[in-house]
Amino acid sequence: RELNDSFILSLKKINHTILYTYILEVSNEKILWGNYSKSLKRDIKYATQDNIKVEVEDNFSILNDLSNITFKAKSIVRPYDRNYLESIYRESTNRKRSKLYIARNRKNNPCS
Repeated sequence: RELNDSFILSLKKINHTILYTYILEVSNEKILWGNYSKSLKRDIKYATQDNIKVEVEDNFSILNDLSNITFKAKSIVRPYDRNYLESIYRESTNRKRSKLYIARNRKNNPCS
């Protein structure tokens, strides 16, 4: 797939990977589950038991907070500031080129 969005290509100073989320309509769950690795099946089982809910939200503050937490956990200084992240978020949202999926735990706190 060709990238035409210049704001993505302008991230010259940041190593980045473009990830995709695919939403599949499944007619045969056994075939789908059969292709998952054991570790992924375990992670899905724990998320289900912990009542993790994933929904699309338009909340930049959560994205920013989760980004801060991720870099802090790795003891890395975040290579961009809030304004830069927000400009990318707003531009991609305005172009209808992104959705923000937020996972929440049973206390309704964002966790991913």
